[in-house]
Amino acid sequence: MSHLIRCARFALLLAIALALAPSATAQLLDGQWIKLKVKAKGFTLDMSSVDAKATYSDTVYLFLTVDGPEYDYSITYENAPGEWTTMLFHNCFQPAGGVDSGIVVDHSMTVPGMDGVSITFSTTFRITFTLDGEGALKKAKVKSDSGHITVGTLDGTNDFFGSVTLKGKTVDPEDLPFEIM
Repeated sequence: MSHLIRCARFALLLAIALALAPSATAQLLDGQWIKLKVKAKGFTLDMSSVDAKATYSDTVYLFLTVDGPEYDYSITYENAPGEWTTMLFHNCFQPAGGVDSGIVVDHSMTVPGMDGVSITFSTTFRITFTLDGEGALKKAKVKSDSGHITVGTLDGTNDFFGSVTLKGKTVDPEDLPFEIM
């Protein structure tokens, strides 16, 4: 019986060590920019409880850095025409998966925008990797299957409710529409 207990303890310690070890995907995306298109559709609700169909579409840029087994990221968004602002988020997500993809389940993200826009949503998304012959990252793509807005406004006043999708890919820093500070 003690042999079974030792084996069970070893298996548990191994599972914990693997769960805490940084994944190969963490190293692939460190220092990468992702151009992310955010689309939402649903309805707004004003103070008099009148609802109206509404849609939202914007492009933001994520910069990913590794912090242990998780990613930190910044979101750079256009807050006025030609004016870009960056917000930093710590210990945000850790993709689970293999060498060529990772999935992030039920991740909460806030995306601000122009004219009082701000949506916070929860979504599950997949990151797929294309590697070169030496195992280095050539490109990565991001795609969500679905998500829902938990808090949102399209005008800074009225509530916005609905669904959200993400789609994006890595982008060369030289192709960004703003200067990196």
